[in-house]
Amino acid sequence: RRDRLGGGLPAATGIWTPEGMNADKLLTFDRWDFLATRVLLTLIALAATSLLVIKPLWDLARGNPLHWSLNLDIDGLSTATVSAQSGAQLAWDGAARVVLTEPSTAVWIATFVPKALVAATIVAIVVILYRLMAQIHRGAPFVSSSVRGLRVIALILLIVPWVIVPFAGRADSVVTREALTISGPESFTLFTGSFVLMMGIGLMVAAIAEAFAQGQKLQDEVEGLI
Repeated sequence: RRDRLGGGLPAATGIWTPEGMNADKLLTFDRWDFLATRVLLTLIALAATSLLVIKPLWDLARGNPLHWSLNLDIDGLSTATVSAQSGAQLAWDGAARVVLTEPSTAVWIATFVPKALVAATIVAIVVILYRLMAQIHRGAPFVSSSVRGLRVIALILLIVPWVIVPFAGRADSVVTREALTISGPESFTLFTGSFVLMMGIGLMVAAIAEAFAQGQKLQDEVEGLI
């Protein structure tokens, strides 16, 4: 029978690649994968904290220029309608890139708040995912703490964008007043692709949380029969 199939697949041993490697085994998480995931989560939290919190505070303490990307929607978007004021630099690369050489304290605070909120969101999600990975590694993913953690992540992703948007809009407004002179109508694009993406991911995580809740319910019912 194996000869008629040209070598075939070993019976009931999973899916084999042309090279003879078991794909099921290849995609199985082992302890090294869990370790790598924890390291990656830690690096993400550190990077977010460094870039969004520590670096702005360092730049403020050192008196470094402030860099900010404006979500401006200006009719005829060009340098003919927008010009930089004294002490500011302006560049276009699909967005308005502003550099303030001597920003005021009000500008620093306005631009720091949305960055700090994003950093806090990332760190909170990483902490919850770290605990969830620990539960999965112990072989007990379908527990109330896992379901609760996933639902908290979903709630964060669904609510935080609505919290960040007004602060980001305030930062854009403050930077615009201090850095630019605009002739013609202007408006700010607050609901960006990142906003929609976070909301979409939040809904997906909520669905995964419901799947974990169903798994916990089924596990409790099975344990009750033993």
